[in-house]
Amino acid sequence: MLPPPPISAVSAVSAVSHPSSAPAMTPIAFIQAIMLAYARRGMNPASALAQAQIAPAALLDPVSRITAWQMERISGIAMQALDDEALGWFSRRLPWGSYG
Repeated sequence: MLPPPPISAVSAVSAVSHPSSAPAMTPIAFIQAIMLAYARRGMNPASALAQAQIAPAALLDPVSRITAWQMERISGIAMQALDDEALGWFSRRLPWGSYG
């Protein structure tokens, strides 16, 4: 019997529970920090928020939380859009692919 095929990064992310079926445990502060990176670069984050199914109003509620699926989704989208795997958290960008 052949071993199962390797899981690609894309299928691994999509295998995570959908936001409606998983508990929201990740503080919105992480998303607020990503939004600051978009603002510093003069970029609009609306599409990234929509793709991650994060309501813009949630950013205004300091006790709001998101699911792991949403965090993975917005992080991946933002890393590519910003060309920064550090999501704006360091003084310089870490270009896409820095972590291999």
